Amino acid sequence: MDVATRWREFVAKAIYPVGLASPLLTFVQAGKIFLEKDAAGVSLLAWAGYLIIAFFWLNYGMHNRLRPMILVESFAIIGYILIVVGAIMY
Repeated sequence: MDVATRWREFVAKAIYPVGLASPLLTFVQAGKIFLEKDAAGVSLLAWAGYLIIAFFWLNYGMHNRLRPMILVESFAIIGYILIVVGAIMY
């Protein structure tokens, strides 16, 4: 088995945990906002933009039946919604 094939197999297996790590980190930001009841320094415009973009990526993933993308973007959208709501509330 050549190096390129091994690399592709590794990436195919690692994509789920690696892909989930990114959106799950948004929950750290959301948790900070809600636990401290403070959204100072959080850009509502930026996070709302991320939310809108994530919906486009989710749509693309669903249209092309890309399970990793669907999973990642679904978690990202939940995290972004929490941050946007927290930024509005506090």
